[in-house]
Amino acid sequence: LNKITSGHALFVSELLRTFKENGTLVRDEQRRWIESGQREFEQLPPKIEGVLALRIQALPQQAQRYLSLASVQGDTFKAEVIAKVAGLKSKKVIQMLDLTVSHEHPLIQMQHQTLEEKGLFTIYKFRHILFQKFFYDSLDSDERVQMHEQVGAVLEELTADDPAPFAVQLARHFHEAGQFKKAIPYYIQAGKRAFKMMGCQEAANLFEIALSLTQQLPPSEER
Repeated sequence: LNKITSGHALFVSELLRTFKENGTLVRDEQRRWIESGQREFEQLPPKIEGVLALRIQALPQQAQRYLSLASVQGDTFKAEVIAKVAGLKSKKVIQMLDLTVSHEHPLIQMQHQTLEEKGLFTIYKFRHILFQKFFYDSLDSDERVQMHEQVGAVLEELTADDPAPFAVQLARHFHEAGQFKKAIPYYIQAGKRAFKMMGCQEAANLFEIALSLTQQLPPSEER
């Protein structure tokens, strides 16, 4: 709840109201509100959707396009990935993000710049995860598949020298794009990395996803 709302009073109150209505929160024998065991975060309450829609409609269409691509990356994203997918120069994308989205319509904020093998990367973060969720949920299924495929291909190219730190992201993008043969090795790589860092449960979860995707491949020696 805290991650989704960032403590925003309207978002907190509306989500709690929704949780009461959909049974996520129920009364116990002492009439106290407790979790029912199910957690339903998929559907935003109408009032929150309305607030977000008003904020986002004020953005130029180009900025909305950039943020749709950003939402596919997650609540943090690289401007250079957006630029490469959109076929634009990074400078133009960063200028739009800084002037229009970050200052005039504060939906995102720059985190830092990092120098990697392929050059300098500018990292941004959505100010609320609900902004990221709104953009992502606004994409239809075909758009999501296409964008995940494009972002995955660009990220794979940019991290070719050392993909291990980005294996989880790469696995997710190719998974969502339906490219299971590309996703599985990255899930395995991410699982091995998590295991080395003593993240045993995380490693098990990643390996289980890899196994489940493997079952969806046609019979072959490779499978």
